[in-house]
Amino acid sequence: MKKFLVTATALSGLMAFAGSASAADLVAVDSGYDWTGFYLGLQGGYGFGKNDWESHVVPTAISDDDNFEGFVGGATAGANYQINSIVLGVEGDFSFSDLDATSTTSTSFGCVGGCVTDMDWFATVRGRVGFAIDRTMPFVTGGVAFGNAEATAIGSPLTHGKDTLTGWAIGAGVEHAFTDNLSAKAEFLYVDLGNLEIPTSCGGGCFTDVKFSVARVGLNYNF
Repeated sequence: MKKFLVTATALSGLMAFAGSASAADLVAVDSGYDWTGFYLGLQGGYGFGKNDWESHVVPTAISDDDNFEGFVGGATAGANYQINSIVLGVEGDFSFSDLDATSTTSTSFGCVGGCVTDMDWFATVRGRVGFAIDRTMPFVTGGVAFGNAEATAIGSPLTHGKDTLTGWAIGAGVEHAFTDNLSAKAEFLYVDLGNLEIPTSCGGGCFTDVKFSVARVGLNYNF
């Protein structure tokens, strides 16, 4: 009986050790996708928002709210570093844009024919924080934004402003790696570039706010 108990105890210990070793081997083999590394990509989508012109001199002088919208697209570069399930990253992008809006006003405002605001390009440099679920990573993002905006009153060449503006961007999205090197993402950004000054005419100077949202998709190559 004593010999049986000793033998059973030894077998139990051996089986427990083997089970632990098998579990450790399984964990070591099935470690999941690693998001750490650099990447380059392309992205594109649609920008949308509202735009109006306002007077510095007469607070009530304001154009109608018009849709500020158009297609956007360009390139992306970034880097990730994964710590357990948390992915920390930095990303920069540059997009060409045909965002524009045409607002109308009364004669007292100075651009009855239309107040046009458009944007040729914008760029962002943002931090990203993601949560890795193997090959799928939801993330939030935020940082600084830049853009080249222009505003002109139709029929009044003196009422014109153009500048490269600086502001901020914030957003969220999800990225999925469908191979070891290729990943696709969908994201939403809100971009606020502040005000573009139109220093002449319209009663001593006007300004227009340059704010818009972007819904876009992208394809990245991960090195």
